[in-house]
Amino acid sequence: MVKATDSIETPAPNDASYKTWLTADVPRKWLGDALRGLKYGPRRKVVRVELDPRLGGSCSYNDMRDGQQTPRWGACPDVMLGKRMMFSLFPENTQEVKSVVTSEIEGNAKGCLVNLAHELLPEESEFAEPTGIGWAATVKECDEFTAARDGGNE
Repeated sequence: MVKATDSIETPAPNDASYKTWLTADVPRKWLGDALRGLKYGPRRKVVRVELDPRLGGSCSYNDMRDGQQTPRWGACPDVMLGKRMMFSLFPENTQEVKSVVTSEIEGNAKGCLVNLAHELLPEESEFAEPTGIGWAATVKECDEFTAARDGGNE
């Protein structure tokens, strides 16, 4: 697999940032803004997000492309609340892994550091750079949503 990696420092405490990712219906509110603001690729509206953020849980979301909903599915093979989450993404509602995303969140004096790695199949290596840029934008949008919601404090 090919990795798109980044370390992003944010002012939100790690627990607040983690909850913004995993609280029911909250990701739909900020993830759509992140996808619409991408400098690469299609700008998309997220219309549905479902999360079961536990070991063995699942995730799915639908975004709009060319006027149609495009579903995405995933599984959560590793979750340590407040510290780490890993999810595998599937191209369709199958168990054929297309990519794996691992996010580790560490608290620091300024807020937290999000270490993110997105492993892509070798045939998708051309997407590694835009994927990394997209994840940086996504983490930034999550952080801005967290700060606006609760001032970065829980």
